Formats: sequence, C-alpha cells, structure tokens
Amino acid sequence: TGAGQVADSMGLLPILAALAAIAGIGLAVLMAMLMAGKLKAPIVEVTDGLEAAAMGDLKVELQPQGVEETTALARAFNEMVENVRNQKEALEKKVEENSGVLRESKERLDSAASELRAAFEAIRDAVVMVDLDGKVMEANQHFCDLSVLPLKDLKTYSAEAVVDQLKT
Repeated sequence: TGAGQVADSMGLLPILAALAAIAGIGLAVLMAMLMAGKLKAPIVEVTDGLEAAAMGDLKVELQPQGVEETTALARAFNEMVENVRNQKEALEKKVEENSGVLRESKERLDSAASELRAAFEAIRDAVVMVDLDGKVMEANQHFCDLSVLPLKDLKTYSAEAVVDQLKT
C-alpha cells in the first residue's frame, strides 16, 4: 500500500483516477472508430455497387465481407444484379427476335405494295380512288395524263374538283 499512500498523501489519487477515466474514454472512442470503420467499408462498397448498377453496370459484384449482416447484404445484392442481368439479356434476345420478324414483315409488305402498284399502273383505263369524304387518295398514270395533273397535286383535290378540272 506504499504507492497508494504516497499518491494519496500527495493528492494525486484524484488526478490518477481522472487520467484512468480519460484513458478509458479514449480507448472506447478508438474502439468505436475501429468498429465504425469495419462497418462503414462494406456499406460504402454496397452503396458504390448500387450506384454502378443503377448506371447500367450489371457486371458489378460485391465481395461478402464484414459482419454477418453486411455479408448477407452483399450476397443478396449480387443475386439481385445477376437476376437483373439475366432478365435484361432475355429481353434483348426477345427484342432482337421481334426486330427480325418485323423486318421480314416490312419486306413482304413493301414487296406486296410494289406488286399492287405495278398492277394498278398496268390497267389500261384511267383509274382514280377517292375516300368516303370524296378526297383523292390514288390515281394511276393514265388518269394523271388525262387530267394533266401530277399525282401529288391530284391528292389535294376533292372528287368534285377533279371532275371540274376534267370538264375544262
């Protein structure tokens, strides 16, 4: 008890107690900072991964690390990104297939339209088509020659105006 009596007699005991308390608080703060760093790094990595995935990088993969919760979070994130990547690939494949079908359909439609136009032009009579409102929709070249108007001008006329034009 010699050291304790000396410290007590010199009035150092309260100072030593205060220093021990400060050291304990400092150690607690240091431990808290270390633990926060261990928790913060995986959360920052998950946040960075989420931002990358949101920007379209579906190759991002997190390394499970840290406490059990952040490890589970990283695994769930990786599974989610893989599911999104698989769905995106499936949709892109479907779009590519549908685009091919649409391209083929358009080619067939263009071909049929060309054939119909050729048949329409092969008719020896002058033919004009008007809609239910009496507006000119189409005319073959024989009709354009007879009316002395190009087709683009004829399409601006009503059937009555065409008849009046033909009379003159």
